[in-house]
Amino acid sequence: MKELLNTQKSYIQYLNDIENLFQGDNFDFNLLKQLKDQIYEQELLLPIIGAFSAGKSSLLNKFLGRDVLPVGIAPETELATELRYGVNEHILAIRLNGTEEKFDISDFDVIKMRSAEFSHLKLYLNNEYLKAVAPFVVVDMPGFGSSLENHNKAINYYLPRGAHFVVVVSVEEGNITRSMLRQLQELQNLERNFMVLVSKVNLRAEHQVNEVLDLVSEQLQISFSNDYQVLPVGESSEEQFREILAKVEPEKIFKDIFIKHLKDLTFDILGKINIAKSAMSNSHDDNERVIQDLSSGMQRIEEKRNRLIEDLQDRYSERVVNNCVEHVGRKLSDNIDELLVAIKNNSDLNQTIIEIVRLSFADKLKSEIGELSGDIIEEFNIELRSLNTLMTNYAGSEWVDDLSEKIKGKIEATNSLLTKLSETFSTKTDSGKVFKTIATVLAITTGTLAPLIELVIVFLPEIVGFFGKQQQQREIKNKIQSEIIPSIKRELRKELPKVINEQLNQMIENISESFETDLSQKREVIKQMQKERDEKLHNIEEEINKLNAIEKSIISLSENTIYA
Repeated sequence: MKELLNTQKSYIQYLNDIENLFQGDNFDFNLLKQLKDQIYEQELLLPIIGAFSAGKSSLLNKFLGRDVLPVGIAPETELATELRYGVNEHILAIRLNGTEEKFDISDFDVIKMRSAEFSHLKLYLNNEYLKAVAPFVVVDMPGFGSSLENHNKAINYYLPRGAHFVVVVSVEEGNITRSMLRQLQELQNLERNFMVLVSKVNLRAEHQVNEVLDLVSEQLQISFSNDYQVLPVGESSEEQFREILAKVEPEKIFKDIFIKHLKDLTFDILGKINIAKSAMSNSHDDNERVIQDLSSGMQRIEEKRNRLIEDLQDRYSERVVNNCVEHVGRKLSDNIDELLVAIKNNSDLNQTIIEIVRLSFADKLKSEIGELSGDIIEEFNIELRSLNTLMTNYAGSEWVDDLSEKIKGKIEATNSLLTKLSETFSTKTDSGKVFKTIATVLAITTGTLAPLIELVIVFLPEIVGFFGKQQQQREIKNKIQSEIIPSIKRELRKELPKVINEQLNQMIENISESFETDLSQKREVIKQMQKERDEKLHNIEEEINKLNAIEKSIISLSENTIYA
């Protein structure tokens, strides 16, 4: 039987208790059951990230107590590898289309030759340490410095799914590189927590190690204004790493994932109870008028949605495209000295540009869509204000504004690229939309821009080979400013309109659907209560008392579980 965290057990019991309170009543519990399933199934992915040769795989081999992960393989063949407990040891290689192929654990060389076929691996080992860290699933990520394709396959899949990240920095590097800081900025944008391990500390004297630890801590404080754990690991890293995993606090992470949604669900259920009580108390004619009013409101929402989508291009899309493109251009210009260093040191200029574009584009797109979502929610809000008069006796005088705020919070979570499968009240099929923004950003920066950048770099003058002279440095800088950056901006302007339209269209659909769903649920509760009222006309007071008792019990349960 699957081992559950105490928090998982508590939340599942809480939802079971609520469901049991309504035995024999016709309340819709689909959302509750979906959330309960998601709580039970939730895993906590723990990606281990760092530069190629930072010592991630060696560290994990020591943690496992055996040399099973390949060490020192070519960066271009590196794939993200999930370490999972299983009695029957094997590897599942996951293809890009989601299908799987099974291998023996000795077949890493075979997989390496076919790495382009797969997105990631699942390595099942009969290992007590992996069993002990459940529900954490440790993931050995491709190093920064791996092929752009493999690196971005891993980023695409694990960045939105990772629950907590462990960042490995070799003491030999001496600090966190600018490239790594950008990766950490993406984690912070996703509100993912992380810790930093300084590896191979046995290769340096104690005072040198302490200097590196202090410098890394200072970099994190300056970049993120936050105190992150920075811990050393050396030869005895197997015990240290196990102790470090114990500090990650899975119970807290699990609570952070689900607590808001449990509160939202509880609030919705209590709201339905109040509507049910009002429907029982009010006359048949009043109920019918509100039912008609809610139907009219749903029609107005649909009409408003259609008008907004028709006006999408003129009102929103062009502005968002232009703001995103100009923001990316400014960020590239701001980092032009780093691009020069990449050329001078013969490092990967392509990768550096891609990182800057991806981070700046994602950040600006999030900001733009977040701002627009507030405006669009307000437009739907205005459409519903006329319903306030009749609905006040059922849902309170501020119900439209309360609904708008709830939808705004939901949209903000999606737009900040935070939402995981477990954090939505949708089905697994629908929740695939949640990752669309992340996939879109990565597709544009890797699939569209990477070939373009490679082509533009070809046209850099041969003076790159004579980088020592100041004049040549200025000329290269001018080439980047006048050729590479404008080419990237031109390509973005060609590719972004369709993508932005899709994003904004989906946002409008999500907002309108949220309003329509809420109105529909209110309408159905009133219809059901009206039916029961007509059937139990002589027992209305008894039914209302029953609902009052359920309400009181739910409040008590919530105080002891989600508000404790």
